Amino acid sequence: MERINEAWKTFHGRDGTSLADQPVAADDEAAGFDLFVMEADGRRRCSVDQASAGEIELVCMAGVLTVTDFPGLLLIDEPELHLHPEWQARIVPALQKLAPKAQIIATSHAPAPWDRAYDYQRYFLAPTGDPRRSDLTPPPERT
Repeated sequence: MERINEAWKTFHGRDGTSLADQPVAADDEAAGFDLFVMEADGRRRCSVDQASAGEIELVCMAGVLTVTDFPGLLLIDEPELHLHPEWQARIVPALQKLAPKAQIIATSHAPAPWDRAYDYQRYFLAPTGDPRRSDLTPPPERT
């Protein structure tokens, strides 16, 4: 939960919210457990499945990456989906923090994740002659 909450704070800043696994019914542990968004004062705000689509995406990605110390190749198609534009800029650093040993390959149509990667970390896939390539160094010619 600690690593998932670190990821949560990357997007929620200092609003004081966090995630906690708690019994569904406070007085009945046999009822099972669920993941809840918690207020700074310890009150439940809501069950995680009542959070926004972007928050659910973040929890799912963080959960998968925190289960193990993921050392492999991480392929993600459009990790910015369902995220607020401000959060789209934070997704690449958050993924790097959650999986520091992984090589991350992500595809995106959004400018924010692209802008957060260093030049040597980006590769723009577009055919030669595409006007969107005008400011990019042309790919080497194939022989």
